[in-house]
Amino acid sequence: MKRLLFPVLTLATLVGLLLFSEGIAAQFSENLETVAKIYLRYGLQAAIWLSGAHVVTRLIEVVLWDRISKRLLAKEPPRIFKDIVTLLVYAVAISGIVATVLDRSITGLWATSGIFGLVAGFALKDMILDVACGVALQMEKPFAIGDWIEIQGNRPENHVVACVTQINWRTTRFKTTSKNIVVVPNRKLCDATITNFRAEDPTCRADILLVFDPLLPHHEVSEVLLDAMRKVADGEKILHKPIPEVRLGDCTLAGQAYEARFFFSSMHLSPGMAKDLGMQAIMKSLRTAGLQTIHGLLPIAAQAR
Repeated sequence: MKRLLFPVLTLATLVGLLLFSEGIAAQFSENLETVAKIYLRYGLQAAIWLSGAHVVTRLIEVVLWDRISKRLLAKEPPRIFKDIVTLLVYAVAISGIVATVLDRSITGLWATSGIFGLVAGFALKDMILDVACGVALQMEKPFAIGDWIEIQGNRPENHVVACVTQINWRTTRFKTTSKNIVVVPNRKLCDATITNFRAEDPTCRADILLVFDPLLPHHEVSEVLLDAMRKVADGEKILHKPIPEVRLGDCTLAGQAYEARFFFSSMHLSPGMAKDLGMQAIMKSLRTAGLQTIHGLLPIAAQAR
């Protein structure tokens, strides 16, 4: 309510000054009386329109964004929606000033704005495309603030896994697992292939691919891997269900491939952190079982999906 106090008091003060404008103008000299009346009345009316717009935007922020929206979405609403609503409110206020205070037709105002917008559109086409893509992202909602996503580049090493922190007019901000802030133009996101690790269901699967000596007994290796994944599961970050599993892959010149699968919650872990916890548990179990020898474990790259 503190945020509403100042704009409401400002609006009430301006209305009071408008009601007593005759008395205020009378205090000026006779030569300035007419000018004072005109400018004081017009100025106060315009200020009332703008102050009223300020009150409306604060009410929307306090009631709609801070209460209703957060309860329905359970997260902070995108900034771009807030900016669009604020812009529309002030556009209505300016139109009201032109129509009522200045007694001019707003048709000419909007026509002039359209011509100016057409010229500006050619000069700022990339920026406008970013804004249009930002609106499209909000309408389709491929991700939301707080989601962990993977933006796929032209090669696997160029893939970026990060958490969405802010969606603005032109850009979207992400925070990577290394705590770096990545700023991506919205038009780039519209053209990219994006994997959302949270989406409607925060349960994600991590796959760790390992290669062992083919002479090692399959049941023994599988049991050690399963035991490691059961131990690391806490039910909140690393999940008990769906249950972890081990699958045999191809047997090549490098050795016998095993795929260890377990599930984690993207509400608490990024894919990289989940794989790190799983790999630590597997390495510990392999050392305990005596399988991590020069002829034993030969780990290769792993991916989560």
